[in-house]
Amino acid sequence: MDMPILSSLRVKTRIWLVIWLAIACMMGREVLVLYTLDQEIMASRKSKIHQLVDVALSILNHFHQQEIQGHMTRAAAQQAVIQAIKILRYHESDYFWLFDAQPVMIMHPFKPELDGKDLSHFADPTGKKLFVAMTEQIKANGQGFVGYMWPKPGMDKPIPKLSFVKEFPPWGWNIGTGLYMDDLNTLFWDEARKILSVSVSIIALMLALAYFLARSITLPIQQVSEHITRITAGDLTQRLDIQAHGQDEISQTGQQINLLAESWQSEMTERKQAEEGLRSAYQILERRNEARLIINKLHETIFERAPIQQQLELALDIIFSLSWFDLTPKGAIFLLEEASGELVLTAQRGFDAAHIAACARIQPDQCLCGKTISARKILFSPCVASGHEIHWDGMTPHGHYCVPLVDRDRCLGILDLTVPTNHVPRAEEEAFLITVANTITGLINRRSLEEQLDLQANFDHLTGLPNRALFHDRLNQALSLGIRNRQDVVLIFIDLDHFKLVNDTMGHEAGDRLLCAASQRITSCLRASDTVARLGGDEFTVILNQLTSPFYVELVARKILEQLAIPFVLFGEEFSVSGSMGITFFPHDATDAETLLKNADSAMYQAKKEGRATFRFFTQTMQDQAMQRIQMEKELRQALDREEFLLYYQPKVCGRTGRLTGMEALVRWNKPGQGLVAPGAFIQTAEESGLIVPLGVWILQSACQQNKAWLDANGHTVRVAVNLSARQFQQGQELLETVTATLAQTGLPPEWLELEITESMVMGNVEQAILTMQELRRMGVHISLDDFGTGYSSLAALKRFPLHSLKIDRSFVTDLPTDAEDAAIVSATISMAHKMNLAVVAEGVETAEQLAFLRANDCDDIQGYYYSRPLPVEAFTRLLVHNGPLEPAGR
Repeated sequence: MDMPILSSLRVKTRIWLVIWLAIACMMGREVLVLYTLDQEIMASRKSKIHQLVDVALSILNHFHQQEIQGHMTRAAAQQAVIQAIKILRYHESDYFWLFDAQPVMIMHPFKPELDGKDLSHFADPTGKKLFVAMTEQIKANGQGFVGYMWPKPGMDKPIPKLSFVKEFPPWGWNIGTGLYMDDLNTLFWDEARKILSVSVSIIALMLALAYFLARSITLPIQQVSEHITRITAGDLTQRLDIQAHGQDEISQTGQQINLLAESWQSEMTERKQAEEGLRSAYQILERRNEARLIINKLHETIFERAPIQQQLELALDIIFSLSWFDLTPKGAIFLLEEASGELVLTAQRGFDAAHIAACARIQPDQCLCGKTISARKILFSPCVASGHEIHWDGMTPHGHYCVPLVDRDRCLGILDLTVPTNHVPRAEEEAFLITVANTITGLINRRSLEEQLDLQANFDHLTGLPNRALFHDRLNQALSLGIRNRQDVVLIFIDLDHFKLVNDTMGHEAGDRLLCAASQRITSCLRASDTVARLGGDEFTVILNQLTSPFYVELVARKILEQLAIPFVLFGEEFSVSGSMGITFFPHDATDAETLLKNADSAMYQAKKEGRATFRFFTQTMQDQAMQRIQMEKELRQALDREEFLLYYQPKVCGRTGRLTGMEALVRWNKPGQGLVAPGAFIQTAEESGLIVPLGVWILQSACQQNKAWLDANGHTVRVAVNLSARQFQQGQELLETVTATLAQTGLPPEWLELEITESMVMGNVEQAILTMQELRRMGVHISLDDFGTGYSSLAALKRFPLHSLKIDRSFVTDLPTDAEDAAIVSATISMAHKMNLAVVAEGVETAEQLAFLRANDCDDIQGYYYSRPLPVEAFTRLLVHNGPLEPAGR
């Protein structure tokens, strides 16, 4: 085939044209193939990571369906998802994470410190905000890929990493995972070897083309043609003898052919060297795979439920199983003792007695291990003499790696591994050891966290004593041991007397100090085998087991009372409290822990009733009383729901004129089948159970509503007094809101409402009491101090209270006028109150003699059976209509 264009060119030009065309074709094809290969690998891996995220999403969908079907709450379903996703792994150590649209981290499997953290500023080393980019992808498409730079475990330099994130709309969660791009190189070079065969084909095509062009040359270049044939057959060692042909075109062609043969021979040599490099890289890859397996095994040890020493020894065994690391079967893990700063030998393999004795405790300035603490980096010694200052009999030459176990800014310990003397370290060994050290650090941190969680779960954070949960566990253990050994178990329930007064007068910090001191005093009275626990507040329990004598119980009780009776020094001031104790025996009083605790509690309440600062043993009578209290509480709750309560009203009469000046609303319980029940039978139970608060609200609303009805019907009325309970008064702002709402709802003017409080209510927290009373007085409500003289208020405090009146307690009125002391107290109280511009009400007045004495001493108002018992609404309405002086009852 004639080619005019080629025929017009010189032979040298034609040959060079062929060569450059062939090379261009070969390079172009290889570039295209490599590019296509790279794209296919990337697409395949993207598809794989997409599938992995979809698999993880199936877990979320599963538990979401459990939530929809009502099998689980959303909180339980989400917690189950977190636990399931946290343990998912692929490619040995790759994992998933969860975050929301804020973005805030929901779960990261290896960095729990990120959980709940704002991720909007979380960036890679280049400054790229990772989770902001992921959130934008999800907002735009619901899913997407995000590339960034991140250090690979064991590497300092960040490398490209690709993550895929996808939205889970039902919960507003996002899930993601990622892969490092360097593992794509392995796949790429595996396929590159296949491309070599294609390259050879291209070269063969180039030679064939050159041969075709050579055929267009005349016979004088036959020698060149034959030589080319040998070259195409693979004989690259021969060279064309071109000396006979001089410097003509054939000679120049021969020279080019020789150069081409030399180039091909060099290329083949380079390819062989490349193949050797690939084989070496494959060996490195195998070593890395084995290292990954070792790291995975170490990760598994983290979750072993075993003592820390056993876990660390297992970690050493796993490290020594590595085949390509030239380790001698000797190594140790030293943990740093924070108090002394010494390294303590915790786990070892291959040490003899002398070695263990020498390395038991290492000072920071001794040996390579100690020096690693300061360096905070791997230290290597090819021979022990270059780093050691510690020697022992029989020590043989060796080198070793010392790797610090570093957690943020703390060094937790050292990993020491022995190698043969004059060992040559390699970079991959150091990278492996850093990863191992990080894994062991994670193991140590997990155990430390478990210990902290155990401490928080089972011990009181203030006193350090066992808490309620641990107390119940130990009580059940003591009961089981008592059954097995046929021994008694004693439970003591202790409640500090007047502890609330410490909190109210000196503050909660003082109260906390007192609780700590009290716990120490109680503990000092017990044996090591006994248990003291804090149930909460100022309540403590003591478990006495393995008793050798019943007298020991009373001895312990008295010792505890004596210790608690010693004044406590709080912020330089002495404060005295005491303890009330209830004691019960197993199995005599009860056969289970719950009943035993109730019995001790009942006995403690009995001790408080009998004067406090003492102890009482549980009896069946106490049990019956406790059951009665429980039944009474149940019936009171039902009575509130069924509206079984009603109000009676007792008049207050002017001491001088005998006219009606006020009334006190008194609650009665119209109990079905029993009739009217006086408040003395149920008020204490209502107080103890907290039912006094809703009952008190009902009394206030009913009294105001009734007084407004009398006002509307008669055009005039008298002030109605309502007693406040201690719990109501301590509510402060809530009480003020209740009074305001009641007056607004009923329409009763505030000047026709009087609230009666007791001394004990206001003295618990004087400043708060004054603020509450001032607000009530600003509303226009009258305030009376009830049962005056039975509390412990001082005249200085009384002067500060914004009161309208005092009520003298009936205990001072009963023996008037015959009891000289009572007469003096009542006379002085009336005089003092009048000087303070306070009205005085005497309650419990039943005789003419009492009335005469009170009138003689200018007592303002009289309340008692002399004039009237408490009356129902209809009877009291008649008193209002009468509107004249009241006659004494019975006349």
